[in-house]
Parts: sequence; structure tokens; C-alpha cells
Amino acid sequence: MKNLIPFLIVPIVCSLLFACDKNDDGQTPPGIQSATIDVRAYDQWIYFSFEQGLMDSPTDPTTNTNWDLAFHRWDVRTNGGASGLGKGGAYAINQTSFDNIPEPDAARLVTDEMILTYMQTPDMSGENNQRVEVPANTELGQWLTVSMSSIPPTYTLANNVFMVRTADGQWAAVRFTNYMNDRAEKGYASFSYLYPIH
Repeated sequence: MKNLIPFLIVPIVCSLLFACDKNDDGQTPPGIQSATIDVRAYDQWIYFSFEQGLMDSPTDPTTNTNWDLAFHRWDVRTNGGASGLGKGGAYAINQTSFDNIPEPDAARLVTDEMILTYMQTPDMSGENNQRVEVPANTELGQWLTVSMSSIPPTYTLANNVFMVRTADGQWAAVRFTNYMNDRAEKGYASFSYLYPIH
């Protein structure tokens, strides 16, 4: 995808879009970076590497081990399980900051499996079920809960940290911080991350 840049914003430092994790003295701890990714498109996945940042879409993501995460709307992939040949996976931990991140526990790792999602703009008439099976990580998919029981829908952001194993077996700590951009437009996945850890 040569034209991804106009749709993607990846700040390396914390912006006003979201609050970054800070120490008691108000300083951002060393090693913490952040990214904001435009996930509005229904028909594409956006690929991210903790080493390289945003990437062009691999020709075959299932055999490419250069990417670590991929984003589609509110869905997230890791490079492992049903999504790829990497060692990727994730699990949630019960803390809301990057202070005292515990040692990674590979036994808790959740790898990608097949889920149902929309890969095209939904038919709002409700006459057709357009969802298709795609691989994604159900644990990371909990970063945002969207309830369609009311109009407009309600969005609830998870506040916990996720432990993410990368394609090459290293570890990162990730905390999602917003689902909107700085103009309050929905469809942007913002997250802070500490990489590598331990």
C-alpha cells in the first residue's frame, strides 16, 4: 500500500491526543513510545512493527514475520496462531501503568484465531450478514468495547496493559489510550508501548 501515509499518523512522542504514562515527577518514563493509527477503513488491515513502526501491507501476511500487530477497525492481529508464522500473541494484565511490569508469562499467551468481522461497510438495512471469517487476537480485541444497543453507539476503552509477544519472540507492554483523533473523530487506535521489555 503505497498510499497509506495520508491515512496514518504515527507520532514517536506523546501528543495532546492522549495522556501518556508519567512518573510521579510528571516525566514520561524512558523507553515509552506512542502511536496513533487510522483504522477507519473496513477493507484493509494496517501493519505495525515495534522495530519499524508502520509498514506496507505484506504480500502474504501469514508467511511474513516482519510485522508484530495489524489493525482493522477495532480488531487487532498478532503475528502468530491463525494470523502468521511468528511467535506472536497477547494477554491482559491487571494494571493500568507501565510501572513494575511483571515478567512475561508465556503460559498465559492468547494466540490468534478465526473471528467474524465486517471487511466491507456494513449493510445497515440488516438484510445481509456480511461478516466474514478472519484471523485476529480476541484478547487484544478487548481494548475497546462498542455497544450498538443505543444510538449513537457507546464506546468503552479498556484501561489495562496488555503483554504482547512479537513475531520474533520479544515482549512489549501496550496500553490503548484513545479511539479518536485530536478532532474527536472516531476510528483511530492510539496506544502507548514499552519495548523491548525484560
